[in-house]
Amino acid sequence: SHREFFRQRVNPRFAHSLPIGRSDHPCKGQSRWRKYAFAKTDGELWWKEQWFEAKFNDGDKYITIKLNGHVRTVVESIAFKNPEYILEFNKKYKMRRRPREYVDGDFDLYMDDGSYQSLVNPPVTFYTDSIQPPQVLN
Repeated sequence: SHREFFRQRVNPRFAHSLPIGRSDHPCKGQSRWRKYAFAKTDGELWWKEQWFEAKFNDGDKYITIKLNGHVRTVVESIAFKNPEYILEFNKKYKMRRRPREYVDGDFDLYMDDGSYQSLVNPPVTFYTDSIQPPQVLN
């Protein structure tokens, strides 16, 4: 049946009981974590504004991508798809619409001139020499 098929494939399986019903680390067996930085719940929501920021300071090796002040990923480069617009580092941009939920999917930011510009949804990546968030938000 559909219900049986769903139950067999959706929930992670554990060999022993845990206090929480899901794996808490992406390296643990049978854990399920998304590979992209922004989900559809991160876009423009009528009850909550969402703020994107690309943090980069002199001497940094990576650009830290944040949403509402929380680290989501680090990237080596990021730019608007439209080359006429330059993404300013250390500036907060309000998100527009819901992001496409896959790596390289589109998401939009409102610009100061009233327009909006698209970027690609980056993969969730952290390096040994990059910032390490206390937790990865989902």
